[in-house]
Amino acid sequence: MAPVLPQMSNLARMFQQVNLGAMVRTLGNIQPTDLALIVKSITDRARPKKIPAINGDFYDISDVLTPEERVIQQAVRSYMEQRVRPVIGKYWERGEFPHELVPGFARMIGETFGSRPYAIDALGPTLTGIAAMEMARVDASMYTFFGVHWGLCMGSLYLFGSEEQKQRWMPPLERFEKIGSWALTEPDVGSANRCRAEDHGTARGGRLGHQRARRSGAATRPLPISISFCAHVSDHQVNAFIIERDTPGYSVEKLEGKTALRAVQNANIRLENVHVSEANRLPGVTSFRDVARQLAVARSVVAWAMAGTAMGAYERALDYANKRVQFGRRSLPSSSFKTGWCRCSVMSPRCRACCCGSASYTRAMARSATSAPRWPRPSAASICARR
Repeated sequence: MAPVLPQMSNLARMFQQVNLGAMVRTLGNIQPTDLALIVKSITDRARPKKIPAINGDFYDISDVLTPEERVIQQAVRSYMEQRVRPVIGKYWERGEFPHELVPGFARMIGETFGSRPYAIDALGPTLTGIAAMEMARVDASMYTFFGVHWGLCMGSLYLFGSEEQKQRWMPPLERFEKIGSWALTEPDVGSANRCRAEDHGTARGGRLGHQRARRSGAATRPLPISISFCAHVSDHQVNAFIIERDTPGYSVEKLEGKTALRAVQNANIRLENVHVSEANRLPGVTSFRDVARQLAVARSVVAWAMAGTAMGAYERALDYANKRVQFGRRSLPSSSFKTGWCRCSVMSPRCRACCCGSASYTRAMARSATSAPRWPRPSAASICARR
């Protein structure tokens, strides 16, 4: 036990330096509420601050869902977090597609999207968008794989195919037993259709000759089917064809040097006198307006996916900043490091703007059926640029 006299001498020296009378009078003039705040601030410094859970969905945009729809959302989120997140980084670095994830991914899609009759937005406009957001929140490449297969390839068959084509191709595509790709044949610049189709004999399907196309898919090798759009030489209107794997004259080469969506292996396809039968021409496509109608249906889902990509980037950045130790202190809990706070504070409202903009666009799409709402470009840009 420490001697009493030295402690008393320390107290005496402290009292000599402090005007106790003035201090008591000052404390007597402080309101009880102010005094409580002072005491709380002193005691809080002694306790470690608890960092709140990271959540980019600040407005809880999914609150509009029913309990049954929330179960579907959680199923998509759980699969992406538990199965995709632990492994996707290595595939991104190598620029390869995770083929071993496809069976589990197919089961998840079958239990969620497959629980209802097929449509591009089978779960309804809002839930379909939120499901896309959950996929892109973890990895935008896996969402793109799903979007191309489910929305573009299957969507083309659903909107423009004959009944025979739907009966042949849709069931195996829904089960992911066959994987589809989609090519608008624009290898150099957007909306510049390069492929040309000619009739041969009595078949409108004809010959697709000597052109290149840019394909969105999931593998470097040819997939079972590819939906390709080509302009007919007679009327210069766009037609659509189902090109099956091993078709003579059809070849695929991997698109190298990508810096984004690296796990989705986009490819250049070559069509060298590819003969396609009438049975493989989609009868519902007679001009580019048909293609634009399909893209308009999928546009709101893409907006949700980009909102998910932004949320995922924000959440990963905030998680890293919370764990990073800088000069012996954690970066974000300490107010000394303003740069981290500033960056995250800018990202957070932009994520919220993306979610709110996607929700507004979806409601506008629902009101206008399948036609995209025509908003002025400055308004759309300003929504996502606000801080």
